[in-house]
Amino acid sequence: MGRVKIEHDENSPARTCLPPPKPSNPNNQKANSARNANIIFGPRRKNTKSDCDLYSVDGDKVTVVGLDLAGVEARPTGFCLLKQTTAKTLLLYTDTEILNAVQENRPDVVAIDAPLTLPPGRRTIEERTSTHLRPCDEELLRRRIRFFPITLGPMRKLTARGITLKTRLQALCFNVIEVYPGGAQDILYIPRKQQGLKLLKEGLEKLGLSGLAENPSDHELDAATCAYVGKLYLEGKACVYGTEDHAIIMPKG
Repeated sequence: MGRVKIEHDENSPARTCLPPPKPSNPNNQKANSARNANIIFGPRRKNTKSDCDLYSVDGDKVTVVGLDLAGVEARPTGFCLLKQTTAKTLLLYTDTEILNAVQENRPDVVAIDAPLTLPPGRRTIEERTSTHLRPCDEELLRRRIRFFPITLGPMRKLTARGITLKTRLQALCFNVIEVYPGGAQDILYIPRKQQGLKLLKEGLEKLGLSGLAENPSDHELDAATCAYVGKLYLEGKACVYGTEDHAIIMPKG
């Protein structure tokens, strides 16, 4: 698929660099939230026992980037720019391309389909320990949502790239969250890509997304799902699986 130019608003305010917030967790812990002309953060948790109550922002004004990240730069990464409910997708390859596209569009949150943390106790993905699952992975197992353990096979490269990209984005003051489009599609009752790209596209459109290309790739549709989950996160319609340090953001359900 040919590449699509992503619009850049030259009049957008400059971003003030402050430390990014940590993801909320289900144990009644809080994350910061602030918004003005120069500072944009994600939602924070209310002082409540619910693991799904997040402070919301105006859904009619959010901008989200969703990334279906590839394990290596030679393979395509799906990129989705979601403004309100209008999605624009394309394929990118290098980290530089991804970083440039994110900076051009200044999203409220970047939602990435890739492991962004290591299992507890591991210092690197190459370190061999008996711990293969993170708390968020264990929650996926408990809910019987299919996934690939991050320490196995090609997931190792994806994990290393995801963590590096998250670090670089946070250094640029972007709010970054880990999402899992396959699991989100299960919760949202729309088909996964393995059931057919046409069906997945129709499912996303039923959720309210518009602007999807006529024949998008599986990477683009998963990126659109990532962006949709990021939108739910900003609107306070998402849950946190795992802990503050090992979190996946998922739709309520």
